[in-house]
Amino acid sequence: MRIELIALLVDQVAACRDFYRDVLGFPVRSEQGSYVEFATEGVRLALYSRAEMAALTGRPADAAPRGGLAVDLALPVPTFAEVDAAYQQATSRGARAVRPPGLMPWGQRIALIADPDGNLVEFFSDTP
Repeated sequence: MRIELIALLVDQVAACRDFYRDVLGFPVRSEQGSYVEFATEGVRLALYSRAEMAALTGRPADAAPRGGLAVDLALPVPTFAEVDAAYQQATSRGARAVRPPGLMPWGQRIALIADPDGNLVEFFSDTP
């Protein structure tokens, strides 16, 4: 088995679509109401309305507002300098800054931003 698709369950589908399309540059592959899928390399990424998922599963609790962090999407970039550049570009396009670029104890340089629903997006590199 392998993972083919990751769907983020969100409350703000349109705002998150705009974030992943306009801030991160992922082209929309398909959009059907409360479902948006992006053209990405590797695993496909989609957004799906939390309320629609609750209707699909038949579990009303699935529509409850999320508390705290739910996901961290890690996006590799080639070098430390490109971590800084990706963070600057994303925040200049309106992404909410979470953690500015910095070196981690394990040797990676990372930076964190958040989408409109609070999901983290991490830029990282192992190469100075």
